[in-house]
Amino acid sequence: MYKNRRSRALAPLSSTQNKTLTNSNLLTSISSIHPVASFAENVDPGPSTAKRIKPSQQQNSSQNDNLFEIPSSQNPTQARFSSQRSIMARTQSILGNQRQPKNYFENVLIKCGVGLEAMECYVLTLNHLKFVNKVREEIRSHDTFPENITEFVRGVADAIQTYMNLKKMFSGCTLSLPSSDNIYHSQESLIKDLLMIDFLQVHLIEVLFKKIETFVGDDETLKLEVPYVDLILCELKFLNIVEHGDIVSLKFFEVFQLATTNYQQVIIRALPDIIDIGRHDEALEKLMRIIPDDTHLLTFSNVDTFGNMHLNARNQSELRKKIINHMRFKASLECFPSFVKFILRINIDESETLPQVSIIYRKNVFI
Repeated sequence: MYKNRRSRALAPLSSTQNKTLTNSNLLTSISSIHPVASFAENVDPGPSTAKRIKPSQQQNSSQNDNLFEIPSSQNPTQARFSSQRSIMARTQSILGNQRQPKNYFENVLIKCGVGLEAMECYVLTLNHLKFVNKVREEIRSHDTFPENITEFVRGVADAIQTYMNLKKMFSGCTLSLPSSDNIYHSQESLIKDLLMIDFLQVHLIEVLFKKIETFVGDDETLKLEVPYVDLILCELKFLNIVEHGDIVSLKFFEVFQLATTNYQQVIIRALPDIIDIGRHDEALEKLMRIIPDDTHLLTFSNVDTFGNMHLNARNQSELRKKIINHMRFKASLECFPSFVKFILRINIDESETLPQVSIIYRKNVFI
């Protein structure tokens, strides 16, 4: 029945209909595919939907995770993880509770990881070597370098105006390092770290000797609980006295001539450490001119200091004669040990040492 029946041929689609069908099939295929993140995004796949994270958020998250990452050499225990977080929290607390800096000096300290809030000392969140390098780089990289040095040193001068801040500047720092569970009390002061920076030294010499001047004219300041002049002179020994020997020597004797007799002895004790060895003979000659009275010049502490100086044969012989003469007529017995120690110093360039000692012995000046 159906043998000779033919199917009716379908009419060909027009170009418009063909295009519509193709687009429909393409949309159907695309809708079946899960969304894919672009190169500018990252996908955080969840149980049901994909959460898109911006690259900046991913980078911050990675950095925060690294902060609390436990070193591979340590056991990843819960206690160690908590300790790591507590250290970071402590460091962030130190730096996060900072007051606003008063000047450029304090601004640099804050940028270099120094806590200013502690009353008795400065708190460093990195070791002294890293701190010195960071301060050096911070000042040197400033747009106005080297003009900004003056502004920085002016801030140092402002920071030591009061006794409390002066003590803080010259006291040992506290180290609160992110890599350690403990807080360390260092023997190194903030001013010593600053003196390690070569281009600051000349400016700090001016500031520190000017501060000494405020003390040495009045013996009442010797009664203060903290020996401020001794503190400052002790830190000055870290100067490059070879390179800056001229200005150090000049400032030393400017301050010395303004000092009382008691403070002069304090200053003389520091002489071997802050005056270059090549200038010791010149320094002794100046002292003998400034202090003509042997009673004030030849105290036991002064003579001990002279014994630590590098003197030529002529000056050493002249000083020995002064000491011998002083022992005969004016010196008290408590000074004799220091005097004898100096007299018995042997200089290969001298030929008069033993005869002078023999004269003292024959005249029985020790009895």
